[in-house]
Amino acid sequence: MTETSNESHEFETNDTNNFADDYPPYPDFSQISYVRFLFIFLYFIVMILSVFGNAAVCYTVLSNRKMKTVVNFYIVNLAVCDFMVGSFVLPVKLLELTAPAEWHALNDTLCSAMFYLQTVFVFASVLTLVATCLER
Repeated sequence: MTETSNESHEFETNDTNNFADDYPPYPDFSQISYVRFLFIFLYFIVMILSVFGNAAVCYTVLSNRKMKTVVNFYIVNLAVCDFMVGSFVLPVKLLELTAPAEWHALNDTLCSAMFYLQTVFVFASVLTLVATCLER
């Protein structure tokens, strides 16, 4: 005769599925002061050049009557998209990369808005370049 056992067999958890324990901690180099300074310095250079350079392109094309051609308006559209990236997306990206985690600098609304705007500006730039190529 076989005996039936009324013992309950509990599900045993196995901690080998925790991948975080398998690897050493990820070093956060962005919190080192000279790396943070380098990030901030380079981002500011790119932001300043982007804003002033693209504003100069827009001003040049829109102020000179002979420059108002179809291709130049595509270039103005590209400059406006890049201007928006330099003035809206890059400052928030800089904050994301350099702010300490304890600050909780980006909330859900700001993150969602920046991901949306970044996607729109980049796709508008790419599609403007495609339109310029097709126009030529």
